[in-house]
Amino acid sequence: MALGMPRLSLVTFCMFGIYCAGASEEPCYGNVGDREVYAPYGSWALLNCTHNCTKVDWETRLIQKNRTKGPGWVSVEVKVGGYDIWRASDISCTVLSGREAVDNYITVIPYEIPRLVTLDMEDMLEEGKSYNVTCTVHGVAPIQNLRVTMLRGKEEIYNKTFKDDSRVGNITEPVTYQITAERSDNMEDFSCQATLALGTAIGNVTVPSANVPVRTFGASEEPCYGNIGDREVYAPFGDWTPLNCTHNCTLAAWESRLTKRNITKGPGWVSVEVGVGVTENEWGTSNISCTVLSGGEAVDNYVTVIPYKIPRLVTLDMEDMLEEGKSYIITCTVHGVAPIQNLRVTILRGKEEIYNKTFKDDSRVGNITEAVTYQITAERSDNMEDFSCQATLALGTVPGNKVRSSNIPVRTFGLPQAPYFNNTHWIKIGTKDTLSCVMPNASPPDNVTLTMLFDNTRLSVNKTKMADGTVEGRATIPPEYLLSINTYQARCKAELLGLSSEDSVDIHIYEPANINLTLSNTEVLLGETIRVSCVLTNEHPDQYSVVIGLNGEDVCEDPKWDCNVTVKGTSPVANVTCKAFHKRNQRITYVTQQSVPVIGKYLLKGNYRQMQKFHIYI
Repeated sequence: MALGMPRLSLVTFCMFGIYCAGASEEPCYGNVGDREVYAPYGSWALLNCTHNCTKVDWETRLIQKNRTKGPGWVSVEVKVGGYDIWRASDISCTVLSGREAVDNYITVIPYEIPRLVTLDMEDMLEEGKSYNVTCTVHGVAPIQNLRVTMLRGKEEIYNKTFKDDSRVGNITEPVTYQITAERSDNMEDFSCQATLALGTAIGNVTVPSANVPVRTFGASEEPCYGNIGDREVYAPFGDWTPLNCTHNCTLAAWESRLTKRNITKGPGWVSVEVGVGVTENEWGTSNISCTVLSGGEAVDNYVTVIPYKIPRLVTLDMEDMLEEGKSYIITCTVHGVAPIQNLRVTILRGKEEIYNKTFKDDSRVGNITEAVTYQITAERSDNMEDFSCQATLALGTVPGNKVRSSNIPVRTFGLPQAPYFNNTHWIKIGTKDTLSCVMPNASPPDNVTLTMLFDNTRLSVNKTKMADGTVEGRATIPPEYLLSINTYQARCKAELLGLSSEDSVDIHIYEPANINLTLSNTEVLLGETIRVSCVLTNEHPDQYSVVIGLNGEDVCEDPKWDCNVTVKGTSPVANVTCKAFHKRNQRITYVTQQSVPVIGKYLLKGNYRQMQKFHIYI
């Protein structure tokens, strides 16, 4: 039974919020069970404390949740580790016993079972020669609870513990031991194991390495050689690959951790079939050696066996309707390929390669599905092109194996400009007129829809496609709108495959000016004044400004009554004009003109005067 010890005075105990008044004088106890609790790093550990006290609570710096109490017990869950904290932490079930705070401590220890244990050693041993055997424990905590054992068959040949080690955390630990090869080692399986002691509740957890079968040989004095051909061999994953070694030695054998079968020997050669991924899902490269005994030394002729997987499928994902000028992502996915370092992904537009990506510096190992993305900006030239991608896997001297995706035929569309009205904005009252809306440079023009409205009245549109792809819509203005002066809004909306653009203009219905020009004289002397009257007789004369002119020069603007005009200059004719300008559009102008003969003065010739009168009529 784990009983606590007195810790604090009553006053100090009150500071922790457990006791503040009316404490019992009777002694009591709390019981937390095991003093050490092992829990997986990053998990939540459930702790329970039984007691016969009136005041009890858990005290710790650890993150807590689910604090629960019942008659004679209190429980809590605490976070083990987190924030990369691997050290053991104390938590106390604190009770008030005889006016004293008594702590019942538990030490919570994070642990990590090794994810892998590997043994590294030569598997062809020359008798009498020393070799290093290395056992690596990958990812273990706490290391102080670790024991590493090396075995020869079932015989333990070496043990190492780490109880005095001060390191904390998830540790990968290599342990090395030196052996001297003996003939009795021949055909033995060497291995190692990591044992993690996790208290009485969990016990010991053991993780073994794979076995390394060992061959031994005696020394020979004659030098010889072995030849294995290519140093790199690409082998289909999940299948068997034949290898052959030629030699002139008395002893030659294939040595590898790979699974072997059909080992065959003949004069000057030895062959084997190795399984790549036939028993384990191991995608890493592996070395296999044709080991020969030459001049008393074991000579390794290594072949690197590289598993490969031709992609089972290559797919291209992209939009097939592209808006011109907009950016789109193209994704080429290679489904199931190895080794990725030998892969090249190519994205094509028709036969043009627009993007390549290789992975020679990629560190990943295994059967990988890889997505490659590339951004394009849609252009009109992309229309009707087939986009595709392909995966090329280079396998040594063998030409690259290409797997191609299906084609995606692409259409482009766009409204790069807004439509515009191509007609006058001022229409004379009572006349028939047509609105023209032009949509230039749309693609495809056949899919353009034009909608035209006049004063929110939808018009019937006659659509025409020009040779350059321009689309024009024409619509007749309803005649009832042309009977009186007014201003209306005309709108034209172009739509294409979800895109839209529009233009609007004001259409003004105006009344023409009727001018009544009268002169006080039918002829005039030079320097004499005539009275000019210019009157607008149309229904809305206030729409216009009036200017009276003489011989091209404005002399009266907007006269309220008659205008007196003095004839100047030497012209035989005085041209009197009345111009009416529309106040909102001065390009709308009406002019009426009358010509008045100008009678000249006497002409002096020599010593006499002659009076000459001339008339010019227009």
